[in-house]
Amino acid sequence: MISSKDHVANSEWICRLGKHRGCKWLFPLIVSIAVILLSLSTAFASDIDTLVDKLVKKGILTKEEAKKVEKQAKDENVPSWMKGIKFKGDFRLMYQWQNETDKPERTRGRIRLRLGVLKEINKQLKVGFGLATGGKDPRSTNVDLSDTFSSPDTRVDYAYAEYTPNTCLSIWGGKYKGIKKAVWMASDLLWDSDIRPEGLGLRLNCTAGSGMHLFANTGVWILDEQKENSDPIMYVIQPGLTWTNSKKGIQVKAAIAYYGFNAVQGHSLNHSSGSNTLYGDALGNNVLRYDYDSYAPSCEIGIMNISNHISYLAFFGDYVHNTDPNTKNNGYLVGLKVGHKRVKKSRQWQLNYMFRRLEKDAWLDVFPDSDAFGGKTDVKGHEVIFKYGLGRHTSLGFDYYHMRDISGNARKQNLSQVYIVLAF
Repeated sequence: MISSKDHVANSEWICRLGKHRGCKWLFPLIVSIAVILLSLSTAFASDIDTLVDKLVKKGILTKEEAKKVEKQAKDENVPSWMKGIKFKGDFRLMYQWQNETDKPERTRGRIRLRLGVLKEINKQLKVGFGLATGGKDPRSTNVDLSDTFSSPDTRVDYAYAEYTPNTCLSIWGGKYKGIKKAVWMASDLLWDSDIRPEGLGLRLNCTAGSGMHLFANTGVWILDEQKENSDPIMYVIQPGLTWTNSKKGIQVKAAIAYYGFNAVQGHSLNHSSGSNTLYGDALGNNVLRYDYDSYAPSCEIGIMNISNHISYLAFFGDYVHNTDPNTKNNGYLVGLKVGHKRVKKSRQWQLNYMFRRLEKDAWLDVFPDSDAFGGKTDVKGHEVIFKYGLGRHTSLGFDYYHMRDISGNARKQNLSQVYIVLAF
C-alpha cells in the first residue's frame, strides 16, 4: 500500500518533472489527475483490500467475487466525472551500439517514456491523448543521454476522438494512437511503429462464424499542408480476415492494402531518409520523381500450443509493389516467430528472425523502420529480436540489425540494442 509519505515524495517528483519545457499545460493536467487518483486510494481502499483478502483466504469469497467487490468499492469512491478514465504508459532504458561503413563507431544510452490517457465520454464516444519523450521526428520517441544532464523534451504523441456506434464499426479522427491500430501489418517493413497517422479512419470488425473473423481498415491521412498547391494526402483501403481452428491450434491472418497518394509526386516531404529517386524542378528544388500508389499484402500463419515451452510458432511476411516506376519498385519481408505470442509475464519469451529487401522506389522513405539503416529504402538485410519476461509487465529485449545497400557502394550497417521495458 502507498503511505502518505510516498504521496508527498511522488508529489515533489511530479512537480519537478512538470517543469520540462515541452510539457506546457497537458503534462501538469495529467499528473494532477494522477495525484488525485492516488489520494482517493488511501485509508478506505486499504481497509477494503485487507478485508477482501481475508475473506478469500477463509473461502467465504471466490477470487472472481473479490474482484467485483474491490471494483465496486473503488467506483463508489471516485467522482462520477473521473469514472471511465484510464491511464497507461511505459518506460524503456536502452543501450545502443552502431557501426556503419565510412562512419565512426557509435554507442548511445537512450530512454523513452510514454504516458497515455483514455476517457470514455459515453458508451459510444471516447477521447484519448498521450505524451512521449522525443522531438519532431515521427519515427522516434527515444532521447539520447547527452548534453550534460539536459532535460529532454516532451511532446504530444497523439490526440484523437473515436466513435463506436456498434460492436462492428469504429470511426476515429485526429492524430491516432498508433499506425498498428489504424492498419494491420505483419512487420515494420513499411511502417515504423512510432508513427501516428493524422486525419480520419474507419475500422470494421465482424464475426462470420466457423472461426472466421472479417475486418477492414480505411482512412484518409494528411501528409502536409501547402499554402499555394494541393495538400499531399494519402488514403488506404485494407480488407482482411482472421481464421482460427482451435482444435488444430492454427490461426491465419491475412490482408491486402491499397495505398493511394495525392500531390506527392513533384513534392518533397519532411523527415525523408533521402533514398527515393528525386529530380530538380523549375524552382531548383529536389522533389519526388514518382508517385507511390502501392499494393501491400500481409500474412501471418501461426501454430499454437506446440509444447510446454513453446506456445506459438508463426511464419509471417509483407510485400509491397509500387505501380508507378518500372524498376526498383518492389519490397518484401519474410520472418519466423517462436516462443510466446506476446511477452507479458515472467519467463515468457519470444524470438524473431526477419529478412527484408526494400527497393529504392518501392515505398516512400519517410515511413519505414528508422532502425533499419536509418529508415531508408534501397536496403536489404537481417534482423533478430529476442524478448524475455522478467516479471509482470517487465521485459528484457535484444535487437540486432545487419543491413546493407542494394545498389551503390553496398554500404553496411550493424546495430545492436539491449533494453528493459517497464509497462504501467
